[in-house]
Amino acid sequence: MGWTINDIKLRIIHFEKMKKNETNQNKITLLDETIGSLYEILDYFEAEIYTEPTTFKETRKMDDEFISHYYKLNHIICDFADRFSYCKLPFKKYCTVDRRIKRDKILTVTKDFYMSIKDERFTTPFLDLYSKNRKYVNFRPTTKENSKINDAITFQVYNTPEVFMSINELNTIQDYLATVHEYSHAVAFRINKDHAIDFGKYPFTEVDSIFFEMLCNESLQQTNKSDALVADIDRFFDYALYALIIQSKLYLYSYMRQNKGLKMKDIKRFLSKDLDLPYDAIDDVLHKYIYEMYNYVISYLVAIELLLMYKKQPQKALDALYELVSLSELSSLEYLALLKDKYEIVPGENTQIYYDSLVSRKRGLQYAKKI
Repeated sequence: MGWTINDIKLRIIHFEKMKKNETNQNKITLLDETIGSLYEILDYFEAEIYTEPTTFKETRKMDDEFISHYYKLNHIICDFADRFSYCKLPFKKYCTVDRRIKRDKILTVTKDFYMSIKDERFTTPFLDLYSKNRKYVNFRPTTKENSKINDAITFQVYNTPEVFMSINELNTIQDYLATVHEYSHAVAFRINKDHAIDFGKYPFTEVDSIFFEMLCNESLQQTNKSDALVADIDRFFDYALYALIIQSKLYLYSYMRQNKGLKMKDIKRFLSKDLDLPYDAIDDVLHKYIYEMYNYVISYLVAIELLLMYKKQPQKALDALYELVSLSELSSLEYLALLKDKYEIVPGENTQIYYDSLVSRKRGLQYAKKI
């Protein structure tokens, strides 16, 4: 079941032949985009085999470039980090492993979830993609090598209807959530082919997938309260950690501008002593790019607002989501203004309410176990 690297290589050969026989420059440009997106898939899987470590100098250079474009959203992330990155909500940090989870069941649960939304704007493209799941979805047993970058990823083949999903099997509730998440990306690509490459929308490109993942978990907790809670708590603190790392990067770069000629030992001392970061977080500050985390944090905070809205006004939440996905070529501030002015969505506004709901669910589960 599923596609292989050879399928991608065959498509590259196919489109290269088309390009060779094409004389229209506009069509050649489109073919170049298509071929380029296919090579990105190959590059991704080559990186699983060997990834050259980045230097701090390289990381900072790219971070500075990124910040110059999106710095006006930094306060959203820093506020999240200030309020929650050091919160404690002790719970077991793993989900129950169930080797009986079958791929067909994962797909069935995914289909049932999307059909429960009852909104043709999302279900129509989903059903078309789902009908080809044996062609476009590749489940892989998780190994030490293939889990280095992502648990799951979706690849859009530009200027074609093709979308390839790769999902690493963990044999936990995460298999359902990851599949729902990746199908959401695929649906978004069908709704708006430029969704993932819209420069201004970048901070919001994970909103739909995180929202649907969280909404799916609402239904999964009906039969598996413990694992669903673990997944929600882990997600919250994963993104809170991302926010802390981003905030620490911003503090560090400001510190370095004010103190020229710092050596690496001085930088590490600042991160460890002044910012009180643990070793793993220090390594991420020095070598993990901001762009790898930024859109997840912003999108998560928007997704929380959508989830809370959905519980009271489901149609309004879906309308907001669809407009966010379908629009193109606005600035990040314009997307932010759209959410606020038209749908009364402010990222981070109700994060405390959501956090409190996690605390309540945890207490309720512990009380039920005692009984």
